[in-house]
Amino acid sequence: MPNHPKKAEMPKAISIFRYPGGKSKLLKRIVTLIPLRDSPNHTYIEPFVGGGSVALAVAQKWPSARLILNDRDENIYSFWQMVACGSDRDVKQLLALIKKRPTVKQFRRLRAEEPATSLDKAFHALFFNRTTFGGMAKSGPLGGYDQRGKGKIDSRWNSLKLTTDIETARRLLHGRTTVLNEDFERVIALADDRSFLYLDPPYYKAGNELYTSCWKDDDHVRLKEALRGRDDWLLSYDAHPRIQELHRVITFLACTNYSIVKRKHTELLLAQKVTRPRSAPGPLGITDQLRIWVAPDQPPPK
Repeated sequence: MPNHPKKAEMPKAISIFRYPGGKSKLLKRIVTLIPLRDSPNHTYIEPFVGGGSVALAVAQKWPSARLILNDRDENIYSFWQMVACGSDRDVKQLLALIKKRPTVKQFRRLRAEEPATSLDKAFHALFFNRTTFGGMAKSGPLGGYDQRGKGKIDSRWNSLKLTTDIETARRLLHGRTTVLNEDFERVIALADDRSFLYLDPPYYKAGNELYTSCWKDDDHVRLKEALRGRDDWLLSYDAHPRIQELHRVITFLACTNYSIVKRKHTELLLAQKVTRPRSAPGPLGITDQLRIWVAPDQPPPK
């Protein structure tokens, strides 16, 4: 039985990856809206795990629940697969690579090669996220190739903190997590009546600047159709008119400052309804289930 940390009322933000739109600053709002039960019979499912900050908060708050994490990006998938499901030797090898401070020479070399092993892919995911501007997959190095810019290639590379955060993530996830590299439709289909889905897909306006896979309007429509008829999900999106057109559901507005780009943005948290998990039957065989309906124009619960 894995030695999971004690259940946390307010999970600590763990930010291994850096993205504009990362959810570390919205964790309290998001976790409040997730109706999960702390039981190995209940499953949290995240079809777009990305940086994993929400998944790690869920793992802290519900230490007995199972998790299914997915990412279509093979490098991101390899990172979480290694941390959550790999051997201790695998993780030690990854941490050994992280100890070395990145250089422009290394950046050029890694850009020129195709990662061959799971270890290579996992390291590529972290390396380019932490050494490019805004964590954008296709960007050049922080400070430029000549390193005359304001930042430097290693300015976001704190090997000690990265090591600590990865070791913490390992303790939280190991032994109860499945990591997948599938299309989101297949992952959504895995959810049963004891599951809850949190989805943070590529954003409509700027998502293709951040990730290696490019989404078209059809993909956003596909996601909307995959969720049709379900009420077991919470969805994060940018406040784009097309998204509000597609998803006419309960909407919570969430404002946050993106430290990477130094701007305030409004995001949408979309849900069909917020449901507290069904409690165990009482002495008279009666269960207590609370369904909370929130009108779109009401403020989110505190």
